[in-house]
Amino acid sequence: MSSALYTIKRFKIHTLTPVFIGSGEEFTPFTYIYDEENKSVYYLKEEMFEEIYKRCGNELLEQAKRGRIEMTEFLRQHNDLLSKSKQRENYYYKLSYKEIPRDKIHTFIKQYNEKYNEPGPYIPGSEIKGAIRTALLYSILKSGEKLPSNERELEKLLRINNTPQDDILRCLIIRDTNPVKLDRLIVEPVTVLHRRKNKRFRIWCEILQENTEFECEILIDEKLRQKFTERNKELAEILTFDGLKAKCKEFYKDLIDFEKQTFSEFSRGEVIDHGVVEEKLNEGKFMLRIGMGQGYYGLTVNLINRNKDIETKRAVRKDERKYLPLGWILLEEIR
Repeated sequence: MSSALYTIKRFKIHTLTPVFIGSGEEFTPFTYIYDEENKSVYYLKEEMFEEIYKRCGNELLEQAKRGRIEMTEFLRQHNDLLSKSKQRENYYYKLSYKEIPRDKIHTFIKQYNEKYNEPGPYIPGSEIKGAIRTALLYSILKSGEKLPSNERELEKLLRINNTPQDDILRCLIIRDTNPVKLDRLIVEPVTVLHRRKNKRFRIWCEILQENTEFECEILIDEKLRQKFTERNKELAEILTFDGLKAKCKEFYKDLIDFEKQTFSEFSRGEVIDHGVVEEKLNEGKFMLRIGMGQGYYGLTVNLINRNKDIETKRAVRKDERKYLPLGWILLEEIR
């Protein structure tokens, strides 16, 4: 779809591997309970805590003196309160888990989902645009441009006249996706692999599952695009949907090759499974990586000179022998 002012395209977004985009909020074992029978986590409302405190305030204070309180274990001594905590009016929402959480749970970014009357995970347009920006910068550097010494100088590579108003990605507008059903999230641990292989630990997160689908709208401001391409003819090819896709493919192919080469430095014999990601990339699909797990070389352009030994890498365990990389999505145009 196009108009005199904008070229507009709608895309379906598929998650190819687990994805986590943090909201900045978290729930501690004091503020959630879990149910081993139905494998669910319940995030308790303040009103429920008030009732627990009225009934058991002294016990809570005494236990707090002895160390951290896990609300599930505490309420097992008060079965009526435990049962009441699982009534719908007493918790914000609940999620399934793969493994009993033993620490704070980092929550996925959400917005109100009117269709289902619940909070729903979504992908911010800024997350998608940031991934495209990194790929474009990498492409410019790979073509021979010298790597700047700081972030401010790096950003100038995407500017026509070195001013923020002349940033070429101003002509790219990416809307937030629609929110999807809450049950597309599952609580599971992300393993933080360490170069010192005996130093691993885990972070519990609300993980967006593979094969989740979103829709989003991407616009190119044709007036701005024309302004930029008149000043720099080389931008005419880049500032198109096909041009952006090609630059992303170049960056992510190099990133996957690097990750495959270096994963053994963090592995205890396991492998990381990029199978479906490589397959789609080799088919020429529009691929991006977002959220947690991108790592230093996925979030920056320093893959160009590989100037740093990475100490940690984050992934989700698939089975005893395999890990899945985080954050890979596929964009397909809706025609």
